[in-house]
Amino acid sequence: IHVRGRWSAREEIKKLIAGAKEGYIRMFIIMRHTAAVHMALEGVPIREIAAVLGHKNSRITEEVYLKFHPDFQREAVKALET
Repeated sequence: IHVRGRWSAREEIKKLIAGAKEGYIRMFIIMRHTAAVHMALEGVPIREIAAVLGHKNSRITEEVYLKFHPDFQREAVKALET
């Protein structure tokens, strides 16, 4: 789905949830979270993950998914190794 030139999982999920049962809603949330974790593990920039998820800013995305990003705390660990 493209929203103003960008794909937005949030808009697609809203449409699917509108007629879904409770169990399906949980499944969508789990799938959305899993997709975001996989993107972070692959090194996708947090801002891009936020855009895909439909977050208005990347703050919430950083709080939840930054720990999965391969560059997270890399510089801190390097400083300890020297």
